[in-house]
Amino acid sequence: QRLSFGTGLIVVPSLRAALAMEPDVAENEVEFVIVTMGGESVCRFSIQKGATGLDLKRRIEELEGTPVARQRLVSIGDGVLPDHAPVAAAVSCGGAVSVVSMVRLVRLPPCTNVYIEGGRGHFVSVDEKDGVIKHGDAFLWRMSMPCEGEYTFEAAEGPHVGKYICTLDRWPNDNSSQLGLGDEPNTWQVIVGDRGKFHGWACQRALFSVGIRSTKTRVGELGFFWQWHPGHYCLASRLDNQYGADEAYFISTVDDTSELATGP
Repeated sequence: QRLSFGTGLIVVPSLRAALAMEPDVAENEVEFVIVTMGGESVCRFSIQKGATGLDLKRRIEELEGTPVARQRLVSIGDGVLPDHAPVAAAVSCGGAVSVVSMVRLVRLPPCTNVYIEGGRGHFVSVDEKDGVIKHGDAFLWRMSMPCEGEYTFEAAEGPHVGKYICTLDRWPNDNSSQLGLGDEPNTWQVIVGDRGKFHGWACQRALFSVGIRSTKTRVGELGFFWQWHPGHYCLASRLDNQYGADEAYFISTVDDTSELATGP
């Protein structure tokens, strides 16, 4: 059974009939139909009203198998469903009279839990109040590679779990594109250099450094790298991938703090 998503929702007749059926659920429960981005039905279940996005993900993993960490749930009307907020009640489906909520499942690429050190001895962290990227104590990130040589960084703890590091401007600008968190990920290249980039505040175990560059400009063009500032991180332009001390980072895995990239 497939659906197509465009300016409106088109439901094939058999699925429309299924959605219109009165679900056999208690008054304190909501019925959900989970579909892929292509419209393929994945699973259907009832869950307590007030359930969070994380509750839905756990049920989907039980029924369908996709790990919680690789799920992104998107409401047809409300966008990405946050992990720790109650999921809205019934969604209208193509004009059908229904008390069924339809949610799209986006399967994410495999990820690795990492810490990112950078910023004169600090870690790349998050301001819990406003979601601005700033330095602080060790903070857990999910690092994924959606395509060859390009990475995303997703908050894996705190109130902003599930949101991605991105620029707050639509296009990178030198020293003014502040880094924050958003629902739509930016992709980044990880450029490997020597540990001398750190100057006197290097992580002692770092055998090399990395610069993290926006993929919005191509190789051979001006590159925009994460840069540390006392209260935030922003992008700074560099020629030929020559990042400096305030753009140098070290990425380590949670399990063994080993490097994710091979040093030069």
